[in-house]
Amino acid sequence: GAKDTQFDPMDNVPASGDKLYDILMKQAKVAFDDQNLEIAELVISNIEEDGYLATIPEEIAGDEYDISDVINVIQKIQLFEPVGCAWRDVKEPLLIQLKHSGHGENSIEYILVRDHLKDLKSMNPKSIINKLNIDEKRFTKAKENIMQLDPKPGWRYSSTPLRYVNPDFIIRWRDNTLCANLNQESPLRIRIRKQYLEIMKNRRNVPKEELNFVRKKIQSARNLIMAIEQRRKTLNRIINSILEYQHEFFEKGYNYLKPITMTEFAKQLSVNPST
Repeated sequence: GAKDTQFDPMDNVPASGDKLYDILMKQAKVAFDDQNLEIAELVISNIEEDGYLATIPEEIAGDEYDISDVINVIQKIQLFEPVGCAWRDVKEPLLIQLKHSGHGENSIEYILVRDHLKDLKSMNPKSIINKLNIDEKRFTKAKENIMQLDPKPGWRYSSTPLRYVNPDFIIRWRDNTLCANLNQESPLRIRIRKQYLEIMKNRRNVPKEELNFVRKKIQSARNLIMAIEQRRKTLNRIINSILEYQHEFFEKGYNYLKPITMTEFAKQLSVNPST
């Protein structure tokens, strides 16, 4: 199998420049006999950078291989490092990783991913806790375990760097109430350079041309700071309106999401739709 004792775990450590295909093929050559290795190569050649299997078992099997052999090979590849590759459904890599780490089908983690993945972020935790009849501490621990999983395990060997979105606001449930908080970890920090402030303090000794240049720079910086502050205030209004309008969505899940156009929403806030 994919976990044969003769397989050296150090083979899983990628050499510089190794791609996902190379990493998986190294393991396949140890795990499979000649015929299944042919199938494995077909499977692996159809795995995209993030680990997604861009075909179906029937297409791989064709007229040459037995469909059950293809499925068995795929299932073994899914246990290769990185665990969860050859997935075709967003839940699949997470469920595979959970089983691999000892969280079986009856675990709270497995049930949350299998049955409540869409609602895990949007719903009031109390709703899921009550449905599963578990305490909040166990739910929190299960959610922490799920957050450690990798939904796109192939990316760690991708030549394309991941780009993360830094949100302006973070929405959380607190004491059974939805709260939106400004993300204090935002990397944007704007300050007026100390050198410019020093020049303004000693402006009597500064040439007029240099002083005018510094004044313009300081004014530009102040205008930008004011614009950012105004943007934050507008975002605060927008996010609180969303919380009010979509409260049922956050509480009960995706089935309660209400459609609204940008124009309609902007009209409610008395702002331009481009905002």
